Formats: sequence, structure tokens, C-alpha cells
Amino acid sequence: MPLLTSDQISYKFLLITHMACADGQIHSEEAKALRDLGQNSKMGTHTIEEMEKILAKDENFISIEDVARQIKPGEKIETMRQILARVHPSFYSSKKDK
Repeated sequence: MPLLTSDQISYKFLLITHMACADGQIHSEEAKALRDLGQNSKMGTHTIEEMEKILAKDENFISIEDVARQIKPGEKIETMRQILARVHPSFYSSKKDK
């Protein structure tokens, strides 16, 4: 299945979602924070659907490699800054993560 364009889906947001799941676990607080961020940022339906697939570890989610490929080279550093800004202060951090 061909990937959607950047106008149809936020690959930056999906990268944030993948990074929040990088430890192989998703805590309920992290999932809630992502859902709130998606809603507050007015992400489109396709983005929210793909976020839910990532959170559920659905076999049909867009891989982190495919997500990263869709982010323009000039936007990658800014995307990483956004990830760090959101993940560090906003998301739940379990004792295991510390």
C-alpha cells in the first residue's frame, strides 16, 4: 500500500509516537499524552488512525523507517528537537525509564 503524502498525514507526529514506544512498552500515561497532543494539535483522521495502530502494535502500522523517510532532510533536526521537547517534560517516566 502506498504511503500517504505529508499533506494527508503528519509523519513528524508519527515519529514522536514511535519514539514514545521505543522501549517496547507504552504506559497508559504516555498513550494519553499522545492522544491529547494529537487532539489538541488537530491531527487529521489518518494521523490519529496510524498513531492508534502504533500504540496497539498493529501488524499494519507504518514502520519507523518508513516514517523517517517521509520527513524532509531539512526538517529532521527540528523534528528531533520537537520529540525531545515533548518526550522529556511531558510524558510519563517510569522508574524503569530513569
